[in-house]
Amino acid sequence: MSRLRLHRRPVLALLLGGTLVVAVAQGPCPITVRPGSSVQAAVDAARPGTVVCLPPGTWQENLVLSKPVVLRGSGPDQTAILAREPGLPAIRVSSAVPIEVAVEGLTVGGSRFAHPYENHGILVQGRAYLALTDCAVEGNEWHGILIEDEAQVVLTRCRLSGNRVYGLAADGGARVTLKECTVEGNGSHGLGLLAPCPVTIEGSAVRRNGSHGIAVAGNSPKATISGCAIEGNGWCGVQVGGSAQVELVGNLIRGNGEYGVALYEPPCGATDARFEGRLSGARNTIPGPGSAGGNGLGAFCPPELRFLLTEAGGALDRR
Repeated sequence: MSRLRLHRRPVLALLLGGTLVVAVAQGPCPITVRPGSSVQAAVDAARPGTVVCLPPGTWQENLVLSKPVVLRGSGPDQTAILAREPGLPAIRVSSAVPIEVAVEGLTVGGSRFAHPYENHGILVQGRAYLALTDCAVEGNEWHGILIEDEAQVVLTRCRLSGNRVYGLAADGGARVTLKECTVEGNGSHGLGLLAPCPVTIEGSAVRRNGSHGIAVAGNSPKATISGCAIEGNGWCGVQVGGSAQVELVGNLIRGNGEYGVALYEPPCGATDARFEGRLSGARNTIPGPGSAGGNGLGAFCPPELRFLLTEAGGALDRR
């Protein structure tokens, strides 16, 4: 596929349809960190569940968030956390036991290459849960966000852009949700979902990434992509491989360099592998080369995926 537990006043956790949703109340800030002071020191001194607020300014730190905390900036155009040390993420969220962390209103970036390296904008590990809201993750020399192990991440109204490799990559048993996000201008895939992890992508724009817009591989139990615009990516809009299970509903997939939607198997991709999963969907708009905004090599590959354009929809099931 290479080508291819928080204080209940600030945070409410609800289980809706099997998805954990964290809503952060806009209350007072018990701790405010002024420019020139250490965000890490404030987080380390904070009690679990505390809201730590950042006014307009830029902090050069490599933060480690390993307990329940809310980190609230003044907006991504005003507050930034930029990595100080090369080879480390700007923000690492990590815990061997379940914790809930919320990060809001920040730009996160500036992670630089070094060996050994974890030069991602945000790294989420272990059994941590991260709610990332109204943030920009950009300009990192590897992935914008990497999610590993059993971590869970929900991104709402976030922008992942200008990262050297993937905008977001998920591995291990991670769980990923994107709502109303923009993933654009990353050097390789916009979203590389290479693990057996449940994925939901709703109402988001995935555009102008160097390789695939969205690549789903491995043994994905279910990836649902709905109401998205997947446009102008260098290779395919959506590529599906391995034994992944993917549902595409009501998406606009156009102007991609290769196919709008393709399986990772011959003749759709340069590989000897065979797709052994399930691809379903309906009501997608995926123009071919002869249409305005057409995808370069075709709307979809193989031809059996024509059901993706229909109202009734259908599935290609090889499980």
